[in-house]
Amino acid sequence: MEEYPSSIMGMAGKPLKVVRTMSNFFENLKNDAEKGWDDLKDSVERVDDAYRENFENNTSDWHNLYSWADGDLIDLPVFSDNPSAKDKTMQTLAYMMMKDNELVSPADGTVTGIDEDNNTIAINLSDKLTVAVKVCVSAVSLKSPEEARILVQEGEAVKKGQPLVKFARTLEAKTKMLLTATGTLEQFRALEEKPAREAGAVKKGDLLITKA
Repeated sequence: MEEYPSSIMGMAGKPLKVVRTMSNFFENLKNDAEKGWDDLKDSVERVDDAYRENFENNTSDWHNLYSWADGDLIDLPVFSDNPSAKDKTMQTLAYMMMKDNELVSPADGTVTGIDEDNNTIAINLSDKLTVAVKVCVSAVSLKSPEEARILVQEGEAVKKGQPLVKFARTLEAKTKMLLTATGTLEQFRALEEKPAREAGAVKKGDLLITKA
C-alpha cells in the first residue's frame, strides 16, 4: 500500500495522485538502520533520488498552462531568479490582475479541492500534479451566493477554459495560480518548462507556460 506524507497532501486532506512506489525504499530504510549510519545514509539518498526521479517521470508530459481569466499578466514568479518570499511560500506559478466576471480552468484535469474561505480551487492535472487558482479574498467571497456562483464540484473532470466560477460583477482583483504540493517549485523549474507569455494583457485561454 502506498503512503503519502503530509507534504504532498492536497486540499481537503486528500493525497495528490502522484504515482509513487516508495514502500520498498522505506522497508530498506528500516532494515539498513540496524546496520549503521553509512547504510542508513545510503538509503536516505536512495529515497531522495527515487522521489526526484518519480517527480520528473510523472511530469514529463506536463500540461501547458493557460490563463484562467481576462486581465493583465503581472509576472511568472516560477521563472524568476529572485522570487519574493511570499511567492516562494505560496509556490506561485503565475500572477495576474484579473478583469473578468469568471474564472476558467487553466488546464485539463480534475477538481480536487474547493476552499471557499480562501477563494481557491485546486485542479489535479491528469494525475500528475495539482495547481490551484486563487482570487484575493478582499475582492470577493466564494462563500457568498450574492457575489459568486461555483460551477464545479470536487471530483469533477474539467477541460481547459471550462468556467469554474461565475461572479456577479466584473472583478478587478489580484489572482494567482499556485502549486499545491510542498517543495515542488524548484523541481518544477528544473523540468525545462518555459514562459510562453510576457507581462501584459491576456485573454482566457492564452498560453502562459509550456513544455515546448
